[in-house]
Amino acid sequence: MALQYYDFRLLWFGSFVSQMGTQMQVVAVTWQLYQITHSPISLGFLGLAQFIPVLLFSMVGGVAADRVNRKKLLVFSQLFLALTSAALSIISLEGFISAYFIYGVMAITAIANSFNMPARQSILPHLVPQKHFMNAVSLNTLQRQAATIVGPTIAGFAIATLGVESVYIFNAITFLVLICTLLPHTRR
Repeated sequence: MALQYYDFRLLWFGSFVSQMGTQMQVVAVTWQLYQITHSPISLGFLGLAQFIPVLLFSMVGGVAADRVNRKKLLVFSQLFLALTSAALSIISLEGFISAYFIYGVMAITAIANSFNMPARQSILPHLVPQKHFMNAVSLNTLQRQAATIVGPTIAGFAIATLGVESVYIFNAITFLVLICTLLPHTRR
């Protein structure tokens, strides 16, 4: 079983926390954008602002994951994603948030994810032996699905009780959790 390997367990846990925070932010950004614009079309533009960077940078991110140190790429992309979440939080707290700012930050987030996802996926085969690889893939799928359910649920409660900024702060922290779980990893 893949969970018997320490490095995989760390990555699995860190990825779950990070994915949960990301799913929370999806809810928060969508909710906040709708509160600002009161327009369903603005939500469509949000999707477009996230899709175009992925279309443009996903191949570059895949090549980068093949050519540079995956662990470092993952750490830097997570750090960058933490900074974008912190920016959303600060701008929201200061009251300067706008639809255009949200579109811009989410486009930058999509660029970072274009590097983050290939690095995260390509590090997995280096953490478990081949005989446990399919189990590792299954466990990763399970943690992503669980995060997709748990994250939005927590986000709804957090937005209602603490405000949308709390979700952004929490998400920034979740990226740092994943970075901390990557530090003990091997040099892959």
